[in-house]
Amino acid sequence: MTSVAPSLCATETVLVVEDQQEVRAMASRTLAHEGYRVLEAADGQEALALLERCDGEVKLVLSDLSMPILDGRRLGDRPREWRPGLPVLFMSGYGEEDVTRRALLLKDSAFIQKPFSPRDLARRVRELLDERSRAPSA
Repeated sequence: MTSVAPSLCATETVLVVEDQQEVRAMASRTLAHEGYRVLEAADGQEALALLERCDGEVKLVLSDLSMPILDGRRLGDRPREWRPGLPVLFMSGYGEEDVTRRALLLKDSAFIQKPFSPRDLARRVRELLDERSRAPSA
């Protein structure tokens, strides 16, 4: 009997927020290939508008940390105020140590360093979604 990898069963909606079009496109293609429905935003303000419009559809936000207008950390704080438990996976070209040293993120925030492989991105997104589904408040 063959088991099906969890990523083949992905159906959730993920919002990808990245100001660099190439990175946004790669992340979106990777997640769409895994079966996720992907929404894209080029900045934090566009992402907030999409989150409000899609009210509850988005199950995870993948956001760059350094963006003009509204950075990733402030973006991550806002939806969690009205949607507690919404997972946010932050990405940055800075290493995790630099991110921590510069206080760009809270200590326990989910993080993936750019550049990342499609496999690493898909695995990290699945882990966060599975953690949320196992949480008592989910």
